[in-house]
Amino acid sequence: MKIKSKDFKNNEVIPKVHALMYGNKSPELAISDIPSNAETLAIIMDDPDAKKVPKKMGGLGKVWTHWIMWNILPESSGSSELTRGVEGITSFGKPGYFGPAPPDKEHTYRFVVFALNCKLDLNQKATKDDLIKAMKGHIVGRDILLGRFEDPKLQKKRLDEEAKK
Repeated sequence: MKIKSKDFKNNEVIPKVHALMYGNKSPELAISDIPSNAETLAIIMDDPDAKKVPKKMGGLGKVWTHWIMWNILPESSGSSELTRGVEGITSFGKPGYFGPAPPDKEHTYRFVVFALNCKLDLNQKATKDDLIKAMKGHIVGRDILLGRFEDPKLQKKRLDEEAKK
């Protein structure tokens, strides 16, 4: 199984139109080589670098969840775009896509897709932890797409400060 984006390649910069403060448009994701026994797909987008954000910058010492979706129906061709599914509660306290918004420096974001052998019985109030628990024992495939992002305004400010040193 493979997850790709038309908008950025693995471990490359996510265009700012997908960032929270610059458009918040979810990237186009495509899944290929889906296992034949997959009934549904699920996705988790999170920011593991958020765990290291200093408290003075709003850090909470945890991985930040930007998007979760499940019960995405794979196309019969063995590929699918993530356009349908149930979205759950993110670290922003509500469902939907919330793009990159690192407060300190460049962060790496993970888009993890899971192929599942069942439909999940979760409501829209489900969180990432609920989704992970529900998927246990049902994962038949998985892949990860990484993307990097740093707020251009914060980057300029940081580079200007570094230049002054």
